Amino acid sequence: MPRPAHLIVVEMAERFRRAKGKDISRNTTALVRLLEAVNGAVAELQTREAAEIHVPAIASDRIGALHLRFRLTRKEALELANVRSVEQLLD
Repeated sequence: MPRPAHLIVVEMAERFRRAKGKDISRNTTALVRLLEAVNGAVAELQTREAAEIHVPAIASDRIGALHLRFRLTRKEALELANVRSVEQLLD
């Protein structure tokens, strides 16, 4: 069973694909960087209602670097990970 934060990573990668037209789901380096950003946002959600997931230059296209930046609310994170508390996201 995937860890709760990994479920958020999958969703953020899909949002990035829809927004930028670039699939990062098979790029290990990009996914590791995204997981680090998600973990940071989850830690922030312990004390805040929303956090930003930001990964500069996570991918590139013919024009240049593509940056991932999404706002994640506590409620949304709990729903995406199918957990009841932020502490469970940290497991």
